[in-house]
Amino acid sequence: MYPLVDQIGIFFLVGRFAYRGPMELNFGAWRLSSDALGEAFAKALTDKRGMERYGFALPMDEADAKVLIDFGGRNWLVWNAAFSREKIGEMPTEMFFHFFKSFSDGAKCNLNIECKGDNEHHKIEVIFKAFAKAIRMAIKRDPISNYLPSTKGVL
Repeated sequence: MYPLVDQIGIFFLVGRFAYRGPMELNFGAWRLSSDALGEAFAKALTDKRGMERYGFALPMDEADAKVLIDFGGRNWLVWNAAFSREKIGEMPTEMFFHFFKSFSDGAKCNLNIECKGDNEHHKIEVIFKAFAKAIRMAIKRDPISNYLPSTKGVL
């Protein structure tokens, strides 16, 4: 799972993550405690003034993914990605939904993920890359604005 998580750091343009948080053994595959990663984002984004808030679609060969994210303080996941194989490498494909659901819960963000394609590896790789780009777009600060991106005045 770490190579996929590293996609987040690389495409988010922070380099490889130094974070090596809690791991647990599940269905014979190692997975990142994505709720801890989500909680780290929630803590880092407490001041949302000037933040773009939303974000990304990305193609990869025959596969494409759309990842929409909103760090508005409410967790929700829409998952429209189907896999025809039970595993990709040693990772059960059902764990990908769990990773993003836990992230959404921990980061308190809306996360809508949609993916199409034929190659299972390309599909999950493009999802992680688009996820990283969506985060980057959403947390980008507008250097000339310090407004809170909310009609309610609170996030």
